[in-house]
Amino acid sequence: MNLLVASAASFRSIRGALLSERTFATKKKPSTRPRSVAIPSTSNCLQQITLPNTWRGRRGLNDAKKFWAKGVKRLSGTEPPAGSLTDKPLLLYIDDRSTTTVTGFLWGQTNQIRFTKGHPLGQRLWSIAHPVPWSKKSRWIRWPTYIVVGFYSSLFLFWFFWRVRVPITGRWQFQCLPLQSPPPNGSHRQLNLSEEAAGRLLSRDDPRGARVREILARVLSASGLEHLAWTLLMFDAPNILNAAVAPEGVVMVFTGLLTVAETDDEIAAVLSHEVAHVLAQHAMANESGELLVYLATAPALPFAGAGLVIGELGMIAAPPLILGTVILLALTRKREAEADKIGMLLMTEAGFDPSAAVSFWDKMVQMEKSMKEKGAKQQAEFQSTHPHSQSRVEQAALDVPKILYMTGRGPLRPGQSSKELRRLEREKRLWEEFLRRRPFQAINSVDG
Repeated sequence: MNLLVASAASFRSIRGALLSERTFATKKKPSTRPRSVAIPSTSNCLQQITLPNTWRGRRGLNDAKKFWAKGVKRLSGTEPPAGSLTDKPLLLYIDDRSTTTVTGFLWGQTNQIRFTKGHPLGQRLWSIAHPVPWSKKSRWIRWPTYIVVGFYSSLFLFWFFWRVRVPITGRWQFQCLPLQSPPPNGSHRQLNLSEEAAGRLLSRDDPRGARVREILARVLSASGLEHLAWTLLMFDAPNILNAAVAPEGVVMVFTGLLTVAETDDEIAAVLSHEVAHVLAQHAMANESGELLVYLATAPALPFAGAGLVIGELGMIAAPPLILGTVILLALTRKREAEADKIGMLLMTEAGFDPSAAVSFWDKMVQMEKSMKEKGAKQQAEFQSTHPHSQSRVEQAALDVPKILYMTGRGPLRPGQSSKELRRLEREKRLWEEFLRRRPFQAINSVDG
């Protein structure tokens, strides 16, 4: 008898252990999904929420309407009636339950919808209706925000207080680096040229160099920079259609440019454009802008380095770096267009015809078209440091009547708006102020 009782007791204990082990194995684990907002419990388990008339509130209400329309179509198989959400405001309720489903629609009043406590859209709508005060947010959110806002506020102040006005146009440009200008006339200049470049350098007795040197002297006399030491370097390169200038006053012209700029006026259009870069200190502005963009995108550089190992982190750095490059290219194109306009004023003051700039750029357009027909590719304008030749032709054609009016060599073009007239009078006043302040001293030659 005692043996039977002991066997029954041991059987019950084994059965209980097996059942408890099975219960433990089949027990659902609690959800570990993080919740952005903790919705408080209420006595009636149902709370109506009202979204504010802000960007987040309007976006949340729009998402709720889209969700409502999808629910009606899924449950009833038909589209929601027209005007059902426009005639009446949509009433939103939060059900104090932790499930992730919608509790249902009230079909008697089609403008009502209930979300549960655990539904993602319901949580977002609750967080919009009951935003957490800034002082209650975690310090891991507040302190990084303070650092980022302080850093970019300092950059803004740095940009604001280190701006200078461009002569003639009056445009503000950021320039934190010291000004660089050609050395005084008569000083010694050391030029370091490669053997290949020195071998292509034209001699001073070459008639092409003498012609360009005479035109450059007239442009410099009109710019007020003739008291500085300028050097002209002419290179024998028939395939290069370009000219360039260094902030130190070194003007480089390639003989291929003379095949396009055939007249003295067209050569003056190119040279005055290069002199305008020095007059407006565009080289220093470019370097200053690069420094500012580098500082602004510096926080993204660690992510760019980490992207070499983890590709997803590199995607974080891509938008600010691309945006910085686009801004730099846009500013460079703006300075090129500004140099075109200042150059046309300088060449007109020097006695040349400003309409030659239109004919020169029109020839460049025709040459680019012929190169395209041969298979050459051209970058999009937003990817280039210079505006396209077609854009420069159109802008030069618009600027020629203004240049003639500003320099007193032509009448005012009729048909302009009051805004354009005010802008034109302002530019004329700045040009006259520049002429009064420039140190005029005519020169007859340029070193070369």
